[in-house]
Amino acid sequence: MSLKREITNTTSDAREKICASLNIKGVNQVHKIIVAGAAAGIQRLLQGRLTARILIDLGYSREGMKKLGYSDTDLERLGYTLPHSRKKEPTPTNKEIKDDPQQLIAEGARSSELRSKGYTVHHFKKAGCSAGELIAAGFSDHELKDAGYNIHQLRNAGLRVRELIQVGFREQELKNAGVSAVEMRTAGYSVRELLNLDYNPNHIITAGYSLNELIREGLSVRTSDGLER
Repeated sequence: MSLKREITNTTSDAREKICASLNIKGVNQVHKIIVAGAAAGIQRLLQGRLTARILIDLGYSREGMKKLGYSDTDLERLGYTLPHSRKKEPTPTNKEIKDDPQQLIAEGARSSELRSKGYTVHHFKKAGCSAGELIAAGFSDHELKDAGYNIHQLRNAGLRVRELIQVGFREQELKNAGVSAVEMRTAGYSVRELLNLDYNPNHIITAGYSLNELIREGLSVRTSDGLER
């Protein structure tokens, strides 16, 4: 199956919603970021929260990313599962490298291996590793939250609204951290719930709710015929 065909299999509307939740202007902009990342490195993707779970939802399979020029090491750091047939390259034996948590992550070490060596998420956070790098290495969202990564850092790593709620953040914390009305609607929150969280009514009106949903909660909308409903 070609990369173009794989991307087509995800509905256009669903892809656009994902882009909006990431504050990226559409699938064409996502594709430009991905193409550029193949040459410049994956840091831009991690900063834009374009980890494997998001990329797969956008239609970018591991095979498709390989065709675009990404290495197995890059794909593993992004969080893609490697084929079972591929043998993992041994971790460098140089003591200086082995004792450097950040270098271990950069070399593609996985969470199970790192735990067996006695490392926890706290070691990597102290060493300056990003939340995106640790999620790509296989550490759980809860481990990162418990280690002290904040909402902004976890959002940058690709966690969406429901995932942030699941690890223990409250809706008001998300709102205070800048989570948009569009992201909240995409996560299933109603107009009433957003009003209760003190979201700006204009932001709610432009978040993509239906006219009936908005009117039911007392929000007036100027329609295409120029009338206020």
